[in-house]
Amino acid sequence: MRFVTETRLKLLEELLGTMPDPNDRSYALHLLNSIRADIDENYAEIGRPIRVTGLNRQADDKPSSVVILENEPFRP
Repeated sequence: MRFVTETRLKLLEELLGTMPDPNDRSYALHLLNSIRADIDENYAEIGRPIRVTGLNRQADDKPSSVVILENEPFRP
């Protein structure tokens, strides 16, 4: 899971932990853990930053229709 995503999930978990009603808090944390599991199971891990290449253009140029993304192979 991306560091930024994990950080946001941890902050959300801390916020949910402050909910006064224990039943609501428990249910909210259950939903959060379910979302976290879905992310881990269904999305490829990005092992290093994606670099976009081939975009040597001026600010007023139209973007190219082909962009090459360099990354590790997709792992479902």
